[in-house]
Amino acid sequence: MKKVLIVFITLVFAIKGIAQTTETSVSGNTVDTKNVPVQSATISLIKSKDSSIIKIAVSDKAGKFSFTGISFGSYFITTSAVSFAKTNSPGFIISENNTTVRIGTFILQELAKNLSAVVVTSKKPLIEQKIDRMVVNVDASVTNVGSTALEVLEKSPGVTVDKDGNISLKGKSSVMVMIDGKPSYLNGAELASLLGSMNSNQLSQIEIMTNPSAKYDAGGNAGVINIKTKKSITQGFNGSVTLNYGQGVYAKTNNSIMLNYRTSKINTFLNYGYSINNGFMDFDIQRNFFGTTGIKISELDQQSNRINKSQNNNLKLGLDYFINKQTTLGIVTTGFLAPQKQDGFTTSYLKDGNENITTIEKTIRKVDNTWKNGAVNINFHSSFDSSKKDIAANFDYLHYDFSGNQNITGFTYNPDQILQSSNYLKNLLPLAIDIYSGRLDYAQPLDNGVKLETGIKSSLVKTNNVSNFYNLSNSKWLTDSVLSNAFNYSENINAAYLNLNKKFGKWMVQAGVRLENTNYKGLQSSLSQKLDSSFSRNYTSLFPTAFISYEMNGNNQFTLSTGRRIDRPAYQELNPFIGFIDKYTYSTGNPYLQPQFSTNIELSHLYKNLLTTTINYSVVHDMINETLIHKDSVIIRSVGNIGTRYNYGITESATIPFSNWYSATVFANLYQNKYTGEINGYPFHAKQLTLSLNVNNQFSFTNGWSAELSGNYTSRNRDEGQAILLPYGQVSAGIAKQLLNNKASIKFNVRDIFYTQNPKEIQNFQDVQSTLKISRDTRVFNIAFVYRFGATIKSKPASSLPTDEQQRVKVN
Repeated sequence: MKKVLIVFITLVFAIKGIAQTTETSVSGNTVDTKNVPVQSATISLIKSKDSSIIKIAVSDKAGKFSFTGISFGSYFITTSAVSFAKTNSPGFIISENNTTVRIGTFILQELAKNLSAVVVTSKKPLIEQKIDRMVVNVDASVTNVGSTALEVLEKSPGVTVDKDGNISLKGKSSVMVMIDGKPSYLNGAELASLLGSMNSNQLSQIEIMTNPSAKYDAGGNAGVINIKTKKSITQGFNGSVTLNYGQGVYAKTNNSIMLNYRTSKINTFLNYGYSINNGFMDFDIQRNFFGTTGIKISELDQQSNRINKSQNNNLKLGLDYFINKQTTLGIVTTGFLAPQKQDGFTTSYLKDGNENITTIEKTIRKVDNTWKNGAVNINFHSSFDSSKKDIAANFDYLHYDFSGNQNITGFTYNPDQILQSSNYLKNLLPLAIDIYSGRLDYAQPLDNGVKLETGIKSSLVKTNNVSNFYNLSNSKWLTDSVLSNAFNYSENINAAYLNLNKKFGKWMVQAGVRLENTNYKGLQSSLSQKLDSSFSRNYTSLFPTAFISYEMNGNNQFTLSTGRRIDRPAYQELNPFIGFIDKYTYSTGNPYLQPQFSTNIELSHLYKNLLTTTINYSVVHDMINETLIHKDSVIIRSVGNIGTRYNYGITESATIPFSNWYSATVFANLYQNKYTGEINGYPFHAKQLTLSLNVNNQFSFTNGWSAELSGNYTSRNRDEGQAILLPYGQVSAGIAKQLLNNKASIKFNVRDIFYTQNPKEIQNFQDVQSTLKISRDTRVFNIAFVYRFGATIKSKPASSLPTDEQQRVKVN
């Protein structure tokens, strides 16, 4: 690990050395013919030699703009804005003797012609580092084409996804993931399935917030990841079509169509995606069991092969009605249909302490699942220019429907491969979830430059989960009353928040508090002689947040933030009944599971909008984590509050413009997780130092060609408590060509070129040593064609506030 630390420190100083260049700047302002400032004009810094775009800025409310950190050379500036003609500046030179250039005032001339036919294109940076968040621009990466939203997340700086689809951020698990600020109400493997059904071409940005303000739901100890989908504000009709074919071991396709029509009074949009994702997943598991004397008494070796076939359909349809310039009323409906099939075959060898085979178990599993979802959002937003007040209201209703059908056939053999017994088990898993959520948000400026934000929210969740098991006997399926059960759960959360911020010269201070009241109850019903079990709980919690920012000068800015957050158990994690995975592995929930609370502190330094250094510390109490219990050669997977986790680390994020045709984005995170507590009565103390690296190289060539070479690496980590994940990473490359006057493009990429993104896991608990190796269909060749029609001026997606109920739906 010392070598890893040396590499990290060397990388940090190398980045800082590159970033410390001579101070240079270019500034100016934009007005119309009436000398009125033009806000949101696009300002492009152009290299005179080859007319390549070096940097892009947007004019502020006063029409002002500026660029800093410019390499020596000859340049000119181009300005463009909606309803105005494009304007160029005279050429100028940046040198040691001329480091500060004042362009002056651009007087923009209004256009008389219809702008709907005008196409405005610009290249966004892959990573944008803002004061309170990191923004990943999805289209800026060539290797994102043909990928899913989950695969884009896996490549994002600081983000890791484990074998079960659980997402971690900077070494901390329990991340709140939203889509357009709205919950999906899914968790773990189910959330991974949803994100796996979304085409990257439907995505605009990924926002990563490690310390959100009180305006946001308090759920998500590690922070918030908000996935924004595309939406246009162009007048008239426009859209795009993406066709993609991918080939790994199995064929895949990921296609989408986006349509938008806008007038002065209405805006309508439709996004539809369809994908086929066929692949495989192979498991190699070895478990060594030891007695009280420390001598191995038995061993279990499992080889499992699964072939997965899934089709995913997702639809988004919406309408915005502009009552006036300040007020909008909208409705958005979304839904997905995701049928999934799986054929699995597992061979288990049970051995004695001398590794002699005593029993052979062969299991055939056929799974036929279907996820369905329908959701509607009604939203209202009004801003009052005279008073600068702002009010927004949202109401959401979501319904999830899951139908699962598993057929499991088991054959038991002696060491000589002679059949001893067989059993046939069928499991039907209907699940229904209804979620209602409403919120009201209000903002206005107060005296002395103070801004007030406040709001309320209430949500109600109801789940109905049935697990019916049947055994085949004499050609008849008979109910297994021991395994079958039903679980009903309801939860109500009521919240209110208050946020205040004020700027004092170079200082900005923000403080807020959020109050959340939680009420839930659950009932588990059994068909056997066992008594039904019920549980309920009510509690109220406060979540304060604070931010202090100091802008030393145009190149240096410091921010200190702190906040308290919560993670509530996934709904199905509270179900106490035992579920069947295979003959040697069961699962069960825990009705006594408590929420976990965390305190997070971050200090960051932003240099020239190019280099960000962050030092972070967090502590989680009553940490929720998967636990493994050994009982009679069977491993029972459960979940519990295992104790306290401490996380501290340092992060470097840099965007390095080496030349006008080559730039690199580098992210490095060195962190340590430390755990102290107990699991199932056994003391648990562990710590792990981990290095996470993410590098993306972008190349821009002439005649519309571009390319990318990217990769990520994570050293040995212990992000999930008991489990140790061995080092892993991947390298991807891609190339793209613009066609048809930049209205179309063709892209080719290869993901996981060296086939190294296959996790290996070690777990030692009680008297068991367990190792797990997973192989997946991750090396994929993709070719995609994207065609954009109509006007292509894009807008920022409508802002909305995230909620956390989506994170906690889980089917065992």
